[in-house]
Amino acid sequence: MSDLWRGTTATRLRIASGLVLFIYALLHFLNIGLGLFSTELMHAAQDWRQVVTRSIPGTILIYGAFTIHLSMVLGRLALRGTLRMPFWEAAQTVLGLMIPVLLIAHLVHTRTAHELFDVNDEMGYISLLLYNTLDGWKQCALLVLVWAHGCTGLHFWLRGKPWWRRSLPPLRALRRLSPPLHWWLPDRSAADRREFSHSRKP
Repeated sequence: MSDLWRGTTATRLRIASGLVLFIYALLHFLNIGLGLFSTELMHAAQDWRQVVTRSIPGTILIYGAFTIHLSMVLGRLALRGTLRMPFWEAAQTVLGLMIPVLLIAHLVHTRTAHELFDVNDEMGYISLLLYNTLDGWKQCALLVLVWAHGCTGLHFWLRGKPWWRRSLPPLRALRRLSPPLHWWLPDRSAADRREFSHSRKP
């Protein structure tokens, strides 16, 4: 596994912060998904999740990871000699830069409003407020952007591992359960093999 962490300190910081944010987003989305089964279950999971995410250590970890990840990406982009890049990298970069724009409103209407004005920010209540509104569609877009950006980064980080390539067929089967998965799990095998063979040439 150590070869996954090769590269500069900036690269390792970008990967580590990205993993922290991916895990946070995954747990957040799973929490939302529990609402399909039970509102009470969703709220209970939210309470347990926020014990960690809204604690001082959790807050420092999550917001620190977000700041580091965004800074590393912007720094990497600024230091490029050219903006020419593979399509997947350009798409991931554009998606990543769109996330903070939509995320600000989400944070203001949830955690910020709750902590400053004691506004109810339970997921069920927020869902009712957002239902069939422009802000609701923006939150849907935010979910898709975060998921697509994170999963694309995860795929291109792990693509050199045989166990990851073996896991792609069942993941492609699972993609039918979630529309965002269609964005990042097309049949990349042939393209990946061509890119691997090209990159391994001396």
